[in-house]
Amino acid sequence: MVALLPLVAHAAPMDTVLAAFAAEELAPIERVRLFIDRGGTADVYYIDRVHPGRFHLVKNPRQGGLELVVVDGMQWVRTATGWHKSPAPATAGVVLSMAGLFRNGLTDALEGPGPNGGRSVEGAIAWTNGTSCKGRLLLRIDAAGRPSLLRFEGVCGGKPSHFRQAFSYEGPLTIAPPIGSN
Repeated sequence: MVALLPLVAHAAPMDTVLAAFAAEELAPIERVRLFIDRGGTADVYYIDRVHPGRFHLVKNPRQGGLELVVVDGMQWVRTATGWHKSPAPATAGVVLSMAGLFRNGLTDALEGPGPNGGRSVEGAIAWTNGTSCKGRLLLRIDAAGRPSLLRFEGVCGGKPSHFRQAFSYEGPLTIAPPIGSN
């Protein structure tokens, strides 16, 4: 007699990806650590988000890089002369949507089980956002259905490029206007 394994129905890989990014948007807290290497030039980004309306980004923190804080429609940018406050610009259409990037550029996607009860989606991807990029990616989705790791290996603007983006949804996390800013 042949033992039958239980079959679990999963949506198409694109549906899984889009559901993961929708779940990410609903998370009250998100921490992202992003490492990008483009043609031998490396950048590190620390990105934290607290819903609603709070965002903190630091580029290359060990080198005193760009720092941006957004709290309820106001932004503070740290420069060599200190913090500068202004209304936060509308980001609709400016910030590249991860869901849109995958929807428009992911091809040949395969989905399978991932670590710790999650899912993994791998495939080819191409996009243009000021620079043309194409290559292979891996998206790991945690057991709660949110992105946990995104890796890309390919070419952007004719240069070898790779990035690794790790996601966390653990707190506590507080984002407040910088101390000493006006």
